Amino acid sequence: LHAHPLRRWRQRAHSSRPPRLADAYTTARNITRDASKSFYLATLLLPRRKRRAIQALYGFLRTTDNIVDDGGPGATLVALESWRI
Repeated sequence: LHAHPLRRWRQRAHSSRPPRLADAYTTARNITRDASKSFYLATLLLPRRKRRAIQALYGFLRTTDNIVDDGGPGATLVALESWRI
């Protein structure tokens, strides 16, 4: 199984090579594509700049929502604090 795109990006972010904005956009695109096929396809109709911005916002919101949905009260708070950093 493949690691979640965000997890891979965060692992690279903690490596010796600093994360690039292009890597973040790729991660956001992958999260959008994997989480919502129809929304992802709709974003392809947008100009590149707007598409990347919408996908980045969607990736942030989807990941945050997943943290809240997947954890219990204590786990959620710890995970959200970790995500915030």
